[in-house]
Amino acid sequence: RVVLRLERLQKVLDGYCNAELQHYRLEQERIRAQLEEEEQRRHEEQQAKGLDDKVEAKNALHEKEKELLSRLAPPPKTPRGLYLHGAVGTGKSMLMDAFFHHANCTKRRYHFHDFLVSLHKKLHDTPKIQNPVRVVARQWATEYSLLCLDEFQVLDVADAILLQQLLSELFRQGTVLVTTSNQPPQSLANSGLFHVRPIVELVERHCTVYEIPSEIDYRQSSSAQQHLLNNRNISIGWQRTLPVTTYNNNDLYMARFHFDDLCVKNQLGSSDFSSLAQTFDMIVITDIPILSDSITSADAARRFITCIDEL
Repeated sequence: RVVLRLERLQKVLDGYCNAELQHYRLEQERIRAQLEEEEQRRHEEQQAKGLDDKVEAKNALHEKEKELLSRLAPPPKTPRGLYLHGAVGTGKSMLMDAFFHHANCTKRRYHFHDFLVSLHKKLHDTPKIQNPVRVVARQWATEYSLLCLDEFQVLDVADAILLQQLLSELFRQGTVLVTTSNQPPQSLANSGLFHVRPIVELVERHCTVYEIPSEIDYRQSSSAQQHLLNNRNISIGWQRTLPVTTYNNNDLYMARFHFDDLCVKNQLGSSDFSSLAQTFDMIVITDIPILSDSITSADAARRFITCIDEL
């Protein structure tokens, strides 16, 4: 049944683009800003005359806003996303990845840890402005109409606050969310973090929640174990990438790096190593050499010490 749900959503998303809704939101905000400016001028004029009826003015402003918005083409309806949850090893990630591969729209797929790292990096690089999370959300909404997140969970209050603002604006801009989790939304809400509940309400409002009822852990087969390994390049910011072999079995997100990639070939610093530490549960470093007193080895040794300190 979950396959049929994903297939139906794939058909709905065929050629889907949230640009129309984004244009509608911009016009909506432009109209509201214009009316508020006119109301401010009227208010100042009325005050100068000793006359001002705030209630009547507010009602008139609301009616005028409705009239102007009615002239716009109605906003397109955003398809409902999907929240897949179930026990570990039941194939949630595999199903979502297959869906993502065949989805015919602008799209982006993250492991949830990588998503949070990317969000924090983006906020760090964003100029000091009012509501930077909304700015980042709007930028991402222009880049993709479908967002897939693997292993959705919220364990930190600060992340919960950022995530609520981000998802709220992404949904408002017409982005469709498909995500997997080991827990149903209400279990996340009952985690003890007060700020998680608004996120759960957002997800339930914009996504269909579906449980994969299987109790079989398909990871236990020898052939499945091979598919858990993934050789890829990960982004570390500033247009740099690192080759890595990752292993993800839902309970453990592990990375294996070659010593040269971490400490010799790339100019990595403490912030880079800290980011890796936040992304992975376990990091394995292979081919560590005997470090001599040469200039090259001394530089590599300093980076290796920094790396260990941050990990």
